[in-house]
Amino acid sequence: MISVSIDKLVMISDMATGELQNILCNSPMVKKFYPLKNPYIYSYAYTFFDGSYLQLGSHFNARLTFNPNKTLSEIINVILPAFLKDKFTITRLDMAIDYELDLSRFVWFEKSGRRRIKSFHTKKGNLNGVYFGRRKSNLTYVIYNKGLKDKLNKNLWRVEARLKYPSLDNILPVGLFDALYAGGVSLFPPRDSHLNRLRRFPEYINKLSAYRRKVARQLTMKSEDRLYMQPAEIYEQFRSEMFASLSRYILIPATSKNYTLWNTYDISNDLISFKYFMPDT
Repeated sequence: MISVSIDKLVMISDMATGELQNILCNSPMVKKFYPLKNPYIYSYAYTFFDGSYLQLGSHFNARLTFNPNKTLSEIINVILPAFLKDKFTITRLDMAIDYELDLSRFVWFEKSGRRRIKSFHTKKGNLNGVYFGRRKSNLTYVIYNKGLKDKLNKNLWRVEARLKYPSLDNILPVGLFDALYAGGVSLFPPRDSHLNRLRRFPEYINKLSAYRRKVARQLTMKSEDRLYMQPAEIYEQFRSEMFASLSRYILIPATSKNYTLWNTYDISNDLISFKYFMPDT
């Protein structure tokens, strides 16, 4: 089973915060309230029972972090409308694809070869996660063992694109996952220790020659042991659904940049699902 969702949204607004402070001071959805130490822009913080996090300035400016799949309806009905009244920006969006498979057995490539690669392993030496890109980059990719992180008794791996400061008129870019590809090592020459080392240490590709990097990518893509439904294929199918979900409570301008948004989802394919988040009315 494969599922698709928008896992995280971070928004900032120039709104006046007095109205929200009055609403939240006795709100049952607030789990914790506390002043921030050494405040610069934000002076106060609220954490909610759904895991959402709100920072407020003394008089102006607000920053909201939430997961659209888990957020309380009160946050959408009370806080987001206040955000939309003033100038707001989405500073981060995480697009997640979950596989009930062990993705550590594949070799992962970032096709451009320009992003920094870093991998993490369990104490037993098994691959636990791969990061493509630097923290300050506008786009990074993360592949990690979500089943282990959430202490689940099943295989569950996540492929995630973390997008910073997406433009509102193209908030889910076409081809967001095109740079990623996962394949096997079945065609790697058995005596080529340089190539075979990639299976456990993806970042080792940065130490290979340009020729060896090219060979590794070609052999991986031709391998019979390829990941069923690459992230780019899934994203292409579900981009319209994710965009429609966002549009239900965030005003997104309709421009020519949002092309190819028609529905390409085959309803008969029960191996894939998407998490459709819609606020209660």
